[in-house]
Amino acid sequence: MLFATALIFSLTSLISAASINTNPIEARDANRLVRRHTGPYTWCGIQIKFPFVEDPLALQWPLIWNPKSGTYQVVAEGVIKSTEYDPPVIKNGQTIVNPNMKVSGQLDNPTKDTFEVLLQPIVAHDGNIEAAGLVQAKYNGIMPENVPGYGFQCSDDPNQRNKVTINAP
Repeated sequence: MLFATALIFSLTSLISAASINTNPIEARDANRLVRRHTGPYTWCGIQIKFPFVEDPLALQWPLIWNPKSGTYQVVAEGVIKSTEYDPPVIKNGQTIVNPNMKVSGQLDNPTKDTFEVLLQPIVAHDGNIEAAGLVQAKYNGIMPENVPGYGFQCSDDPNQRNKVTINAP
């Protein structure tokens, strides 16, 4: 009887000690990312790893959401010299074609010249970019045989501290 009571008390103390989390909150990795963002973004950035270039191409650009038209304006600034945003369209009365977002320009570094990036984002009615697929990427006019690896992030924070990783579709 004494043994059973001691066992119950020791198990109870183990269970209560195990349920107390004394560690600080830690950042989650990409595989455990919980996306809580809704609404439009004001900034996006991409990193693309071309197989024929040592360093990844890293770009960023501002966005302006127009709620009336349900479209983004992609702002050309810095190394981005040209932008396009083609809104989604309905074909054959039923098939929705996602919008196209294109940025191109020339880097400041003379060893890394021109780039052209075409993304196809999935954009919700409120401007939330739910996913973004890299359709085409050229570097110095060269397009790799396969779509290169990339990471795409957006933020609605002007200081870009609250970046949201946008998954591929």
